[in-house]
Order: sequence, then structure tokens, then C-alpha cells
Amino acid sequence: MMEFAMSTSRPLVSAVVPFYNQGAFVREAVEALLRQTWPELEIVIVDDGSRAEESAALLEFSSNPRIRVLRQENSGVSAARNNGITAARGKYILTLDADDTCEPTFAEKAVALLEADASLGLVNAMTRHFGDRKGPAGRRECTTENILRGRCHTALSMFRKADWAATPGYDPKLKVSEDFDFWLSLLELGRRFQRIEETLYHYRRHGDSAQSRFKRLYGSIFGGENAGVKRYVLKKHERLYALHPEAAADILRQKSDPPRFAAFKRRKYRLILLLSGLPGLRGLLGRSAAKARYRLDFMEAADMYARREKQDA
Repeated sequence: MMEFAMSTSRPLVSAVVPFYNQGAFVREAVEALLRQTWPELEIVIVDDGSRAEESAALLEFSSNPRIRVLRQENSGVSAARNNGITAARGKYILTLDADDTCEPTFAEKAVALLEADASLGLVNAMTRHFGDRKGPAGRRECTTENILRGRCHTALSMFRKADWAATPGYDPKLKVSEDFDFWLSLLELGRRFQRIEETLYHYRRHGDSAQSRFKRLYGSIFGGENAGVKRYVLKKHERLYALHPEAAADILRQKSDPPRFAAFKRRKYRLILLLSGLPGLRGLLGRSAAKARYRLDFMEAADMYARREKQDA
């Protein structure tokens, strides 16, 4: 196979496409990436243990020097994204699902924004649905508060590989909303987000799309049926949410602990903090005390905002 020659004057973009039994759609996604007006772009497809007949759809790309196909045992979309980014040679990572497409100018416009502003951590674009459901998607801006509430994340985005390396990456424990969790990690790095105010992302709506499977299983990102994912994400990013009690309250009030259990946890955290102040236990309880402090601050901040909203109602 011919090697893909990289320019020394323009940064390389690596488009990472996780693939699992999506042979019917992957050609459209790859063709959309090959049509990008940004010339310095490689495509890394990660086959996440697909069936043999589905993997056969990837054979047509084997002779293209701009495309690499990696294969792994079925480990989930997070592992596929992480392995693809690890293998990527680009300064910038473009993420796209194998059943979606994007407009030809997305990479060029996203690179221009990231190159112009070192504080900018991620760029995405406005979305339009196609397939079983057609029309524009939500138009919420990518403000910090909207991101914290899970209101504006998309599978199409671009960010620096160096920023991904500075975070835990995509969480293999999450089978859905792994991109939302990763965006929170970028916020924790102090990065800003920007949405291109053009419809450049086309999200396919069909019975087996990632979002359709997610909604069947869990409801909305932080809906009551999705309590397990909600608790996991909140606990993982509790320091971040402690700084944004309004967002925390929005999430927690959908499904919170029973009052007696919440009171028990507060007493437990306060006891840990009290014991950690004793000379003989300070070293033993140091880490537990730090966790207790963050969790207690988080709960109290969320409760305070919830009370304020109730008074204003």
C-alpha cells in the first residue's frame, strides 16, 4: 500500500470512525470524509469485532493510501475510539460515526478555528437528521451550562489529540454517551467549545443508530430511566459539577436519593471529615476525606440551588 504523504505546512487531521456491523452505511461516511476540502486528512476506521459479512464492506478501502482499517475484538465504541486515536498521526482528531455523514467544509472550518485560538478545545456544527426522521436537530449553543446538562453534544467534532491524551479518553465503561463524558473531561482541562453556525453534520436516524438504541434502553441522557449512567457520570465529574450547582440540580432533581438515604450519606461524609482531623487518622483517611469533602460540597451546592428555585417558583 502506498504511504499517505503529509504536508509540512498544514496540520494533519485524523478522522476516526468506529465501525460495528454498519456495512450498509460506512461507504457514505467514508465518501463524505474523502470529499473534505481540507487536503491533509487521513481516515482511521476501527472495526470493533464485526461479523465477517459486515467487515467485508471495509475491503474496498484497503487500496486507498489515505485510509487505514484497524481491527479489535468487540470491546465497545469507547475502546474503538481510543485505539483509533492512539494510532492516529494527526494533530487534530475528527470524530464521525460510521452511519453518519458531514459536509465537505467541516474539517477546513474546524481547523481554522482551532489554529486561531489555543484556548478552544472542541469544534462541532449544527445538525440535521436524515433517514427515518428528517429535519433540523436542536439548536442549543455549546455553552458550558448546556454541555453540563448533556444538551448539545454530537458525534461529529474536532479536537486536539494532545488534549485527548491529557484526559482519561473515552470511558470503556460507558456503552452510550461516551462522547458526552469525554466532553466533560475537556471542560475539566479548561477548554472552550464552539459550534459552527452552519448545518454541517448529518445524523442518520434509524432503528439501530447509537442514539436510537440509547433512547430505547435509557430514555434521555439524564432521564429517570437512566439513573445508573447519570450517577456514574456525576460521580466521575463531581468536582466539575460542584462548580456548577445549577446544572447539578437540573440533573439530580430528575431522580434523587430518598431523603433518608441522602441524610445518611451526609452524616457519613461529615464523620469521615471529623475523624480525618484526628492526629492518628489524618494519614489513613486523607484520600477518603478529600472525596467526602467534594461529595458533600456537591450535594450541598445542588440542594442550595434546588431550594432557591423552589422559593422563586
